[in-house]
Amino acid sequence: MLNSWLHGRKDDLHIYGPPDTERLVNALVTQVYDKDIAWRDQGEPSFGGWKPVVATDIIPGPVLDTGRWKISAELVSHGDGPNMSPAFLARWMCLGYRFEAEGKVIAISGDTVPCPGLERLAEGADLLVQCCFLATPEIDNEHLRRLAKFTMACGDTVGKVAAKAGVKKLALTHHRPRTDDSMLNALLADVRRDYAGPVVLGEDLTRIEV
Repeated sequence: MLNSWLHGRKDDLHIYGPPDTERLVNALVTQVYDKDIAWRDQGEPSFGGWKPVVATDIIPGPVLDTGRWKISAELVSHGDGPNMSPAFLARWMCLGYRFEAEGKVIAISGDTVPCPGLERLAEGADLLVQCCFLATPEIDNEHLRRLAKFTMACGDTVGKVAAKAGVKKLALTHHRPRTDDSMLNALLADVRRDYAGPVVLGEDLTRIEV
């Protein structure tokens, strides 16, 4: 929000996200960074005055349709295991997104484990950008087994998701930081056991053409 303004943003910045996005954005603008924004707005006229940020809470379903491209969202399962209270789950909504343009489909899983929403997002996608946190050999204690089951998809399930959905290309993201490549190689081996298509191990600034 701030950096785009400081680097020349002239128009409103529109931010879409699950419920509480609007509340969090407004808190950042009016409570956390309010003095910083006011100082730059009033004291550094070269920025041309504060350019607003407009946040919109969304729910599963259509998000935007410009006629050239469209975005839809699906509810995905991230950390809503059997021990969570109903009161908490009523406030807990995690979304994945499906982008469609020029006959191509890009699906972004968000943080999730396999679930019906992820299946709908990924169906027939040209590219699935999928969280894949751990390789199977790393799932070696009860905490990590619960994480792989309820919170973050791992190497034991991601390839199955992509194969079932008929995904044309798979990019793995949100994989655990590691000190060497051995477990990254194990992660790729996990996925390739179940999925025969091309797999990209995502890094910062990775670009993928579809």
